[in-house]
Amino acid sequence: MTRIVQLTDTHIYADAAARFDGVDTRASLRAVLAHLHAGPPYDLLVLSGDLSMDGSRASYAWLAEALAEESVPVVALPGNHDDPACWAAADGTGFTPTPTLLTRGNWRLLMLDTHIDGVAHGALGPGQLAWLERTLAARPAGCCDVLFLHHPPLAIDSPWIDAMGLRDAAAFWQVLAAAPRPVACIAGHVHQTFDRRHAGVRVLTTPSTCVQFQPRSAHYAVDARAPGYRVLELCADGRFATEIVRVPGADGQPFDA
Repeated sequence: MTRIVQLTDTHIYADAAARFDGVDTRASLRAVLAHLHAGPPYDLLVLSGDLSMDGSRASYAWLAEALAEESVPVVALPGNHDDPACWAAADGTGFTPTPTLLTRGNWRLLMLDTHIDGVAHGALGPGQLAWLERTLAARPAGCCDVLFLHHPPLAIDSPWIDAMGLRDAAAFWQVLAAAPRPVACIAGHVHQTFDRRHAGVRVLTTPSTCVQFQPRSAHYAVDARAPGYRVLELCADGRFATEIVRVPGADGQPFDA
């Protein structure tokens, strides 16, 4: 079995005193990492975007230091708040080159980039969509695929967030309709849990490590639930299990389950 942890939307600032709706995003990430490290071992850590709030070198330098003790491979995908060139310039770490295919046993992990400079919405673009089509079509017999990206490819029933969604989602689903489907598509961006099956694919999103957004809200609204992360367990027989782990108190605010 392969155990993967997804962290998303850490929103680290250059200024250590800055707050996101009153939350110290550096402290909340440290608390989430401490909780994670105290639990069962895992094989891969996926950071699915909006790692920085301001796209600054200082935010990425701090993040790289916070992750320096990880003993497993770390995959980092950019979100709309990120500046990929800035992280590379900050300390040479940078985001994982995308699109990327990783293999873990009979599971294939497809890492995609939905970042567009200067805008909140995302897109894959023709190049990545063509790569995705080729890669899905070339899947060996007995293998299973999971996709990771920042912007989810489905509307989540929250109009203000859906306005910042994946602009070429229709093209994404056309590709999946013509190729062997992945088992799941796992995203960030929306600061909440979402779990829906669409066209035979399970689409999942994950809570932020800092501020949570209220589900099904028409306008920006903060949710009282605690920060968290997703654990994904990939079994050799093609089954998978996943759960959200909440970290009460990680945001420094009272916790409401």
